[in-house]
Amino acid sequence: MKIHFYRSIKKLFITIGLLALILFIDQSQANRPVQAQESKTTAFVNVNIIPMDTERVLENQTVIVEEGLITAIGLTDEITIPDGAEIIDGQGGYLMPGLAD
Repeated sequence: MKIHFYRSIKKLFITIGLLALILFIDQSQANRPVQAQESKTTAFVNVNIIPMDTERVLENQTVIVEEGLITAIGLTDEITIPDGAEIIDGQGGYLMPGLAD
């Protein structure tokens, strides 16, 4: 009788574990970030960039973001800002990649 009880408990835990896994997978699919649908261009000018590849700072840079994607990075004097872009003057501020899950 004890063996039957332990088998039932084991089946219950396996069922609960599978349900939790299914709910976790379903929830992770629902929480995916959605890329913005805007067709907007933004230029961050006069910023210092902190890249994540090495310990360094890229000073006096311009970053062009088009439709949610970075399309150009370079010295402020060398980058051409597209017509109609929203310009955000960083005035020596810092720009680094966003941290997300």
